[in-house]
Amino acid sequence: ALAAEADTAEASPGRTVGPYEIERLLGKGGMGAVYLARHREGGPNVALKVMLPKMVVDEGAQEIFLREIEVTRALRHPNVVALLDFGPHEGRFYVALEYCPGGSVEALRRRLGGRVPLPATLRIAVDALEGLAAAHEAGFVHRDLKPDNVLLGENGAARLADFGLAKSFQQAGLSGMTATGAVGGTFQFMAREQLTSYREVRPTTDVWSMAATLYFLLTGQHPREF
Repeated sequence: ALAAEADTAEASPGRTVGPYEIERLLGKGGMGAVYLARHREGGPNVALKVMLPKMVVDEGAQEIFLREIEVTRALRHPNVVALLDFGPHEGRFYVALEYCPGGSVEALRRRLGGRVPLPATLRIAVDALEGLAAAHEAGFVHRDLKPDNVLLGENGAARLADFGLAKSFQQAGLSGMTATGAVGGTFQFMAREQLTSYREVRPTTDVWSMAATLYFLLTGQHPREF
């Protein structure tokens, strides 16, 4: 009950996290919450991702937050959500990211009744693949591509987000994001090799996940049933 009260209080408009003032809650996952926020000194809205209090002692959650900071900071591309700021707050991490007012392409699919028309999907595909190519050229695999992680910016362009599970494929197998035997990602959008050899994934794994994402947008069905 106390944790629930803390989460509710944290999501309330006017509360500050670092130099940012929260306006409203955008979404919440198992490890963090994302808020629409604005810097106290002004400027554009940002998407402020904040680690939940209960995850402070979880080393895996901390590693995912730090990984998102590390990888997103290294990627500067029109089709990748930009990292604007990051820092500690009350023993936790926060990450200020470019705010994409169009939401995710999964939310778009749902608004359109379950399928995205071909012309819109083609535009999303071109944009998202440009961002993915930039990530691969920089030496990273995303490892969690899915409709929820492709966002739509103010100009309607698609941008890749959530690089918390990303990894340098040039060092694949040398440093693990997870313990041996653990798998990260979303099953419906994962290539087979991501299940059988998670630490050894290559850019081709992301290509399969992107194809699965586009297939889902067009058909409302997953390429494989689970």
